[in-house]
Amino acid sequence: MDTIRQGCWREEAVAIGYVDKAGASTERTILPLAITYLDRNLMVLAWCRLREAFRMFEANRISKAQLAGERFRPRRAGLLRSYLAQLQARQR
Repeated sequence: MDTIRQGCWREEAVAIGYVDKAGASTERTILPLAITYLDRNLMVLAWCRLREAFRMFEANRISKAQLAGERFRPRRAGLLRSYLAQLQARQR
């Protein structure tokens, strides 16, 4: 989680290995926005480049993480605003 945390603070993309609920492994590049607890699980909120959408990743399913060397500053604040707008639109 240290690498994910660094990605959040430095606004740097992170290359991760991720295992989904079915056990399939994927390689993804994410723009990490926040680390939070949700439903008793540590979660990573990120923009997923593979899916081109916001995703919540369960931290315990991240098999590896490496800083990708690509900064996304100043997009982090805008991405967070977009995510919150999507949540508000769903509640209406």
